[in-house]
Amino acid sequence: MILIDKIIRKISASSVLAVGLSIALSGAGTALGADANRAQAVAGAEAAADAHAATDAHAAAHAVAHDTKSGADWTRAEVRKVDLERRRLTLRHERIESLDMGPMTMVFRVGEGVSTDGLSEGDTVRFQVERQMGQMVITALEIGTND
Repeated sequence: MILIDKIIRKISASSVLAVGLSIALSGAGTALGADANRAQAVAGAEAAADAHAATDAHAAAHAVAHDTKSGADWTRAEVRKVDLERRRLTLRHERIESLDMGPMTMVFRVGEGVSTDGLSEGDTVRFQVERQMGQMVITALEIGTND
């Protein structure tokens, strides 16, 4: 039992899951046949799993909050490819400050309500972009601007 406790501590000294697992294992090991100790071990393991799930949910909420970070500044770009069927644009863009993204050529999804009428390869545009659910989405687009 001492060896198991040492292994659990090495895996994660501060993890609630490791503490609950340690309680469950030590409770089960001290009186293997006793129903009370078994129930305590199961309760400890369940509490640890619940705490772990709550931690995962909290982390996921933070990921979503960071994922929807807005690129409200305007960025200039040259249109390299237009895919109207899939609502995708390949742009060679300048630095996007709000997203801390350097200049590069990449594909963007065109958001709902953003017009691409009259857009052609080689056009100069200004656009705003947001990261939404892991994708870069153009939320505003102006064609033929030199600003």
